[in-house]
This record gives sequence, structure tokens and C-alpha cells, in this order.
Amino acid sequence: TYGTRVAVRYLMSDDPAPIVITTVVNTVELDEPSQATPAAANEDMPLQEAWTIWYDAPSKTKPVVWGESLFQLHSFDSVGGFWSLFNNIVPPSRLSQGSYYHVFRSGTKPEWEDARNEAGGKWVLSVQRQMVQKLNEIWLYTVMAMIGENFQEYSDQICGAVISVRPQKDRIALWTNAANDEAAVMSIGKTWKSLLNLGDGFRITYQAHKESMKTNKNRGGSLYEC
Repeated sequence: TYGTRVAVRYLMSDDPAPIVITTVVNTVELDEPSQATPAAANEDMPLQEAWTIWYDAPSKTKPVVWGESLFQLHSFDSVGGFWSLFNNIVPPSRLSQGSYYHVFRSGTKPEWEDARNEAGGKWVLSVQRQMVQKLNEIWLYTVMAMIGENFQEYSDQICGAVISVRPQKDRIALWTNAANDEAAVMSIGKTWKSLLNLGDGFRITYQAHKESMKTNKNRGGSLYEC
């Protein structure tokens, strides 16, 4: 039996939005892996670093204070731990609008001001809402590439990834830690597009966190694009 305790604070339901609860901890016992789980997960192969997934769903009825609705769901440090988590949480296409998933290296908070993030920025990819299956696929492959350290010599510059669910275009962002390292940033962006098998019709832009902090908005001027 392959089992793991997965700290998940919401459950799947017939409603497209997750049921948010505060104290549920599910114990997942799998006699055999899900069809979506590679055989390698059975080996519980260790990752180079531990990662943490966060969930954020700001209130629509009161002013937003950053971090107020952000909480950690779970951390994992192996291939098996990753699949046990991702096979048992709500996929991005079923999250309510305004919700976020953040997957970051453990010890790094998903915020601009974190010491690992403050000098960095993010590659941003927008996905039309009608492309829900593509959204789930892009998010999954992004996280897999990230935790698998698949960005060649620049893998250590990857901080984390964020998916935000929006009314018209959902956004997936890949955060790096050195916005002024153009060679690294461009290599990461091109590798990301290649790993996702995105054609020229998908353009991604890179924004420096310092520019976003100046305007106090989640977007600034684009520093690079590919």
C-alpha cells in the first residue's frame, strides 16, 4: 500500500468552487497508483529540494490585505509526495475566480518582498478561460518542470510558480530570483515555452517585482518577452 498524509484544507465537490474548511487532514491510501500517476511515483524518488503549495482566495466582500487569505496546504520532497498531492486537490479549472495556487521552494514565501524573490521577477503566460483543459495541462507541466529542475544551469534561479483564476484570461507566472540576469531570464523563458510545447501564438512577458512594487499592482512594464 502506498499512502501519505495530505494536508488539504478543501475537498472536491459537485460545485465548481472548492469547499473551504479549516481542519480537515485527509489520509490517502492507494493500493495502486492513479492512472494519471507515473510508475516512478511508486519509487518515491526524492526531489533536489522540498516544495510547498499555498492557496489564496481573497474576499470579494471586504478590502484585500495581502496574506490575510493565504495559507499553506502541504509540502512535499519526493515524486510520490507530489503526485499524491496533485491527484487529490481541485484542478485550476475548477477553482473559483480570484483564487490562486502558489508552488514555491520550501522556506520561500510567495510574495515580492521575500529575500529570495525581491531582486527577481516573473514570466507571465495568459490562457483564455475557454481553454480549461489546456490550463490544467500547462500548470501541471510547469510545476513538474520546476520541481524536476529542468531549466538547465539556471534551475536554481527558479523560485516558484503561481496560477491565478480570472474572469477572461487565467494567468500562470514563473518566478525567478534575478531580473537583471538577462541571459538567465531569457533562457528560462525559452525553455519554459519549449517544455510546454507552446507555439509562436503564445507570447510570454517578463516583469520585474521592483517595478510591480513601485505601482503597488500585480503588473509592471515588461522587461523581456519571448
